[in-house]
Amino acid sequence: MAEAARRGRFGVWWGLPALIALWNVLMGIRPAETLVGLPSGLASFYGLEACAVNPDPTCPTASGASLYDLERQGVPYAASWEYPFGTWLRVCRADQPGRCVKVVVLDRGPAKRLGRLIDLNKTSFQQLAPLSQGLVPIDIQEVQR
Repeated sequence: MAEAARRGRFGVWWGLPALIALWNVLMGIRPAETLVGLPSGLASFYGLEACAVNPDPTCPTASGASLYDLERQGVPYAASWEYPFGTWLRVCRADQPGRCVKVVVLDRGPAKRLGRLIDLNKTSFQQLAPLSQGLVPIDIQEVQR
């Protein structure tokens, strides 16, 4: 009898996560990773305004590249703690998968405490959403240059 009771509880234990996952799908709650395995989260933007608090006149990113040079050259850059410097990413709106931008990770950030996955430069962010939106739900995929 005790063995059957343990199996019953074990069966309920395995059924509970499935029930929660089904509830989340029905309620439209997205998991931390999408069904195709792409990391998803929120993106914001940043740019030369970050240089106002940087004492170095070249305003270097964490990788050493100057923000002034990146902006002047039109490089689509991003800041992320999740990817190594030099990684090219395809960032797409989660709610509009056809709206994508390709960026290279050259900086660290955003602040992890803010719950964002990536910060894009302003030009790249504007390809996904207007700057006035501030945050946009995104999916990320590593790509080749």
